[in-house]
Amino acid sequence: MLAGLVAVGCSASALGDLQRFQKALQSHFQVSPPGVELRNGNLLLIAFEDSAFARMDSTRRSEHAQAVAAFVRDSFPAFSRLSTITIGYVALTPKGAVTNRTIYDTKSYRAPDLVAVQPRYQ
Repeated sequence: MLAGLVAVGCSASALGDLQRFQKALQSHFQVSPPGVELRNGNLLLIAFEDSAFARMDSTRRSEHAQAVAAFVRDSFPAFSRLSTITIGYVALTPKGAVTNRTIYDTKSYRAPDLVAVQPRYQ
């Protein structure tokens, strides 16, 4: 399985940040490398293909997506420039020589809302 990494309208340093972040996501969540795409420097898309997520119910995927969004907030180098984070779950269906990809669940978060709910330490 090939994980996607795309930076549309972004610098070479942003592409390096995406590569490191993709590896951090893989390590932290113990998954195959997710697809990671940054559009125009402010829209971050993360796609998890198949795996255990397909067997989760929508509530558990929602909890997972919230954990991923919090990880983005705490770990993505350019988080302050993000406006939206979208986490998608993709099913892969082999059809002969072709593999169909179907998005079966997505969750989107406005980055400013994630900052507002960041825990306060005293």
